[in-house]
Amino acid sequence: MKILFSLTVLLLMFSCPTFAGETSEEDKISRFQFQGVFFGDFPAVDMICVRGLCPVGSNAIGVNTNPLLFPTYNQQTSITHYHGAKISSPEFTFYDDKMFMVSFYLLCSPQSRQECFDAVKNGMEAQYGLTPYNLYRDGKQLDSGSTQGFLTESGSLVELIWRNNSRQENKPVVRISDKHLLELSRKSVNPQYIPPEMILQQEEVPAITNEVSM
Repeated sequence: MKILFSLTVLLLMFSCPTFAGETSEEDKISRFQFQGVFFGDFPAVDMICVRGLCPVGSNAIGVNTNPLLFPTYNQQTSITHYHGAKISSPEFTFYDDKMFMVSFYLLCSPQSRQECFDAVKNGMEAQYGLTPYNLYRDGKQLDSGSTQGFLTESGSLVELIWRNNSRQENKPVVRISDKHLLELSRKSVNPQYIPPEMILQQEEVPAITNEVSM
């Protein structure tokens, strides 16, 4: 299943010193881990590249030569449930050989879609701490549509996406990203990309209520 959706760089032999007041590249990456893989990690040995620009010689079952598509991997042994909700095989997306996104569908069985959506949101809230946010550009709030956005206590982005259309089979999507690496990946595609302003909310976000009958 497709959800949503590497550039090569030269490595310096000696790292540049970090002066007082400066933040190293590693320190900008949030320390979120999923199935033992942290943001910023290389692809693990048990991963198979299933989509995107898979590295030459990688263990791949699907290769797309479009350089704008970042390599996406599955683990050979994946979890089937997350915070009590049944999920699809998680997909790990990499930029510059660094994991910056993990995403999966909520299969919502036997629960209703709202029940499994709430189970994941409440479970992540208890485990990571979630603060809802809105995005603004030029002073205007961007339409979030069917997406709820949250920031974890470690600085990772969590998007809970609810779609009601036949193409996506009405399956909610969970997408967890590292903010710093996500912005770098977008700038690699569009050098003029300017990230929108993020404003954190304090009030509780209402539950999604556009449940439809199957």
